[in-house]
Amino acid sequence: MTVWYTSELGWSNGQDISSQFSSALQNNFKAGDTLVVDGSYKISGANMVLPENFTLTATKGGGFDVKTTATDTSGLFILSDGVTVNNMTFTANSAPNTNYSATNPKSGTDYHGKRVLVVSGDDVTISNSSFSDNVAMHVDVRGGNNLTVSDTVFDGAFYQLRLVGGADDAQILKSHFKNSLGDGIKTERQGDAGPQRTKVLDSMFEDNARDGIDTAGGFKDGYVGNSVFYSNGVSGMDIKTILERQSDLSPNISSSGIRVENSKFIDSPNGVVVTMLDRMNALNANNADSLMPHDIVVTDSTFEDTGRAFLIKDGHHINWENLTFRGDVTEMRLMNAEAPNGWKAHNIGGTVTERGDAQNLSPDQLWSHNVGPTDGNTVVDPTPEPEPQPEPQPQPEPEPQPEPTPEPTPGPNQNILFERGGDLQLNGNRSSVAEYAPTEALQTEAATISFSFNADQVQRSMGLVSKDAYGLEQNDGHFVSYINNGTLYVRFQEGTESETFMVKGIQANTDYDVTTSFGDGKVALWLDGELVDERAFDFSWAENGEYLQIGANGWASKSGEAGFRDVFSGTISDVTITDGSATDSAPEPQPEPQPQPEPQPEPQPVPQPEPEPQPEPTPEPTPGPNQNILFERGGDLQLNGNRSNVAEYAPTEELQTEAATISFSFNADQVQRSMGLVSKDAYGIEQNDGHFVSYISNGNLYVRFQEGTESETFVIKGIQANTDYDVTTSFGDGKVALWLDGELVDERSFDFSWAENGEYLQIGANGWASKSGEAGFRDVFSGTISDVTITDGYASDSAPAAQPLVMDSEPELELVSMSDPDTVGGDEIQPGADDPVTTGTEVADTQPTQVPDNSVTAEDADYGTPPNEIAFNYFDTDQFLF
Repeated sequence: MTVWYTSELGWSNGQDISSQFSSALQNNFKAGDTLVVDGSYKISGANMVLPENFTLTATKGGGFDVKTTATDTSGLFILSDGVTVNNMTFTANSAPNTNYSATNPKSGTDYHGKRVLVVSGDDVTISNSSFSDNVAMHVDVRGGNNLTVSDTVFDGAFYQLRLVGGADDAQILKSHFKNSLGDGIKTERQGDAGPQRTKVLDSMFEDNARDGIDTAGGFKDGYVGNSVFYSNGVSGMDIKTILERQSDLSPNISSSGIRVENSKFIDSPNGVVVTMLDRMNALNANNADSLMPHDIVVTDSTFEDTGRAFLIKDGHHINWENLTFRGDVTEMRLMNAEAPNGWKAHNIGGTVTERGDAQNLSPDQLWSHNVGPTDGNTVVDPTPEPEPQPEPQPQPEPEPQPEPTPEPTPGPNQNILFERGGDLQLNGNRSSVAEYAPTEALQTEAATISFSFNADQVQRSMGLVSKDAYGLEQNDGHFVSYINNGTLYVRFQEGTESETFMVKGIQANTDYDVTTSFGDGKVALWLDGELVDERAFDFSWAENGEYLQIGANGWASKSGEAGFRDVFSGTISDVTITDGSATDSAPEPQPEPQPQPEPQPEPQPVPQPEPEPQPEPTPEPTPGPNQNILFERGGDLQLNGNRSNVAEYAPTEELQTEAATISFSFNADQVQRSMGLVSKDAYGIEQNDGHFVSYISNGNLYVRFQEGTESETFVIKGIQANTDYDVTTSFGDGKVALWLDGELVDERSFDFSWAENGEYLQIGANGWASKSGEAGFRDVFSGTISDVTITDGYASDSAPAAQPLVMDSEPELELVSMSDPDTVGGDEIQPGADDPVTTGTEVADTQPTQVPDNSVTAEDADYGTPPNEIAFNYFDTDQFLF
């Protein structure tokens, strides 16, 4: 892993280094390397792929001026798995600056179609960086999971940050989105996938022409907290569902489970807009409840001079509580714009607890975080080439070194306030979490929290020790520690202010000792006995009445109530909380053990009657005497979410068969994000291509067969993490079928064949990232996939007739047919082309005007998405390969 400096590569400040950078990518830069940009350079190029775990960082002021043209819609850099962009400054001085102030800017005139960063990989981090000028997008996330954007400023562009398709679990932290020609954050769907579980915290959305956040692709289970929406042209947030094709009926694209807390909506025509656009006339009285936006809650927030706090075009169960209205604010307008016959919006409303005059605070008074590049960027010294060394000479004995400073331990005046000794084994299931009601002992001004942990995996978000809740009050003293994307986070929050320590490089199956402390106006963190950082911050648990969780994150609970999310998988040991701030000195005598209350006996389960004997399950179909094994991979394939674990096989003639039976077992570490199982699919379709994919997402198992523009998809709900499942699926003789754990789920009539399927076979991923006939995949599995076998012929079930699947967890079986995420109306598209395109049928865009509230105004309209220059060719160079 080499550290490169641009100045040492011979690049001069102000130089156009386009060809030099491309050459360095081909000849010098490797996975895991770091490039330190210690000057300002001009650059152009298309889809230059930064290798995995590459770091692009800069001294303050260092960065790139991106050269753009009116016709170039390519991405400059493609970010692979684990790439970090830190302290960088990106400008585009050649892009237009027309001072356009309406809502329908034109590409080539008001902005150029360039995208600066395209995120294709998982676990990408962008921090302390600056993006400016009018390109199409500063950051375009094409399905990469676990993106983190923090302490970054975005100025200009059409979309500043776009999340497309399965770009799940993005975290947007303490960042500033201002002066966009469209939206600050935009979500868009791709096929049957839309971004899920997006978190936006401590961020500012200012003077964007349309919306601060527009969720055209869904925002399922999204969270916005402690953020400010100031003077945006249409709304702070437009929570939107669009139905245009069959795949839009997927629950993955829904606008549901959304929470907005402790945020401010100021000086915009609308605070929160909720929109349904049914362009395929799919809604009816029976399905409207499931498809309409719903389960949206806004709490503890302020609306000032917003015109309308809520413009609800359609939806149900949209609620608010504990709101403050200042200045000129109307609470709600309800339209029922797309409500089908026999259905109307329902369960909508809430409480406003305070009304008053407008405060007219400036943006700097509303949000005072310092973001963007910093002076304090830590850059490691470059690694010099090894030089010939002389023969080693005898060395004198080293002088004795002092013992290392020990990790802080409780001093003589520190009492143990809480202790849970030994190991707590957690497997990702809620039943393994230790949760404790609040006590007076923990309502303290200063404390030291110590524990050890060893995680089974470190990619998804998993809570460690938490005393937090969903929402905040002044002086609440919320505390949480968790890991996500290989990073340890320890966060202290008082009211609207917070301090977060982040330590990267956390590894699975590795022991770590954590000590963190607050009190005396300071917070601090130690890892493995070494001080990470100490900061000035007034923090206290004196008014913290939250439950304490070990092995989870309390963000799922209301204040003062039990509840948690993000359950840990691994071991957490020896959790101790002592009073007083930790001292970093030599060990002092330990206090005498304090008598602890006798443990209370755990509740015993109520005896249940013995279940009646059940008939033996129908055996899973097995190869008959005429079934040959076409492919076999025996044993366990262990996967941890990294691409290097996936088993991928080139197409063979043996698998070009008219009928086959596919069998395998799996056990998933988690089941919320989309993870491929067995796939013989690609991005795009051809007639009679025989695309096949199996995957899990949101606790559902999907098994999908596709011929041309037709498909059959089996969906089973109720899939659990850390549970063994046996899958058999079969096609041939005009039928497709699925068995789970030996029980027939369903059999359907469908003509399907692999006779013309020339796709790669993946085990542990989904082939949707590859061109037809080429290698490539996405959505890597985390867990174990075992004993994958493919035999020829349709499965014969010679045992007694199988019964429909019944499981103890009673998963809901959905018999659905879903269209390909690669197509619209049967036509193959490139990513991005599923964006709605302005074709003359869109609502005309005009500037917001003052009209009576009983009419439909410009700000009520759907502004769609940019014209067809957004239909980027994702594979327009040979460089861009997965």
